[in-house]
Amino acid sequence: MSEAESIHNMAGKAVSGRLPEPPAFMADATCLPSSAYTDQEFFDREIQHCFREGWISIGTVHQLGSSNEVLPVEFAGEPLLVTKDKQGEVRVFYNICRHRGVKLVSGDSAAKCGPGILSCPYHKWAYKLDGTLAITPYWDGTNGSRPEEAMRDKLGLIPVRSAVWSDLIFVNLSGDAEPFESFIQPLEARWKSFDRSLMRMTNTSSYEVAANWKLACENFLDTYHVPWVHRQLGAPDMMFRDLDYTYLSKDIFGFIMPHFDRVREEMDMVPDMFPEREDRFDYALDLIYIFPNTLLMITPSWFQSISLSPLAPGKTRELLAGFVVGEVMMTEEWREFRDEFDAVLDQVNVQDIGILELLQEGRKTGRAGEGQYAPYWDHLCEYLSQRVREKLTA
Repeated sequence: MSEAESIHNMAGKAVSGRLPEPPAFMADATCLPSSAYTDQEFFDREIQHCFREGWISIGTVHQLGSSNEVLPVEFAGEPLLVTKDKQGEVRVFYNICRHRGVKLVSGDSAAKCGPGILSCPYHKWAYKLDGTLAITPYWDGTNGSRPEEAMRDKLGLIPVRSAVWSDLIFVNLSGDAEPFESFIQPLEARWKSFDRSLMRMTNTSSYEVAANWKLACENFLDTYHVPWVHRQLGAPDMMFRDLDYTYLSKDIFGFIMPHFDRVREEMDMVPDMFPEREDRFDYALDLIYIFPNTLLMITPSWFQSISLSPLAPGKTRELLAGFVVGEVMMTEEWREFRDEFDAVLDQVNVQDIGILELLQEGRKTGRAGEGQYAPYWDHLCEYLSQRVREKLTA
């Protein structure tokens, strides 16, 4: 039995409509101290041990066009560059020239690189989108000269270990995390019946939030607030019906609302859905958190991702992406649906941001660390807190 399965068994099963029994670790659970959300030294340690050592998501493939595009990304204090060549292969490099370290590409959105060559703004050294050094003007003072092949091979762009999964681009800055395939395997197995190649992005939105990154994660894992903060989604009896918690690994956990999508039975136009999905997901919202910064939701007809970028103890950038299922959903006939879908995702996220910023305001007093967990509701948040503590004391 895996550790995740053991925790899930400790949590028990729902009985007569009640929530599953709290896991044993909730008996002595305490909230993180306020300083964990406000202290610069604590934040710096998190960047090193939570964000640099593991797999983090930094964007989506759909942000880039069909080919020959580049996307600059600032993450964990590092200037990164995502490239997509004419074959559609996605790579990640450090966004610096190998000559003098000048930032190659500025901005925060994808840009076309027509000829497939990146040119440094300083001395015009140029690179192919696979990172190969291509041009070094007047290397020895003569037109067309360049270094010997052995040196050229050493002077390509510096690669960042990366992987693409469900349109998300993941990187491992330290370069020594476990293989991504084994890291993501528990979730890949859970979602094997969802044909995610059918996902089509409708929109991406960026938000800057005056709150610590952990508050965004805790709120995402908090089912308790949904009927109160997001009243448009449904009443408690519907939201909490047959709710269950999911522990897939130390770094992958969440919850499932089995009846979330029952509303589609009342819709005039039912959107296309993932075919051949498992029965347990037929009406469900499956919410999954990938430590430390990836927030995912999947339903029969849509998918949402949020990647969190911690900027300061009290500041976080969120990149939200929404996806529908199948090419038909991208036609003019479904434009109004897509617009409404994007508006709902934005509305829910803005509602959450208001709460996150109030939570951060509350962390100005050390007494916030004396908060009392609700044991039936808060064990996902406590599990996250334990993971942070473990990473910082390893």
